Amino acid sequence: MRKDLLEAAVPERMHPKLTGLVEAWDSGDGIVRRELLATLFCGIHVSQGAVVGYSPSPQRQTQVMRLLETVRRKLSVNVGGDGFEPTASSV
Repeated sequence: MRKDLLEAAVPERMHPKLTGLVEAWDSGDGIVRRELLATLFCGIHVSQGAVVGYSPSPQRQTQVMRLLETVRRKLSVNVGGDGFEPTASSV
């Protein structure tokens, strides 16, 4: 019963579509951006103000890995000096 009460108290999370991510990010406010991040990742690891790793959402892991691989290929973007590599930690 406690689990049911806790679930009822949590607002329903939006599940934005993965198409149009750039447009949603660019046109969205902080709430939209936070929801996009929450949809894609279960953890984003930050050290000294820089993103040093991430943990993809288990439900979207394959999609997240494909998206980040596409970003890496097209833009050659690095995060934390080591590229887009998921971290084992969920800290």
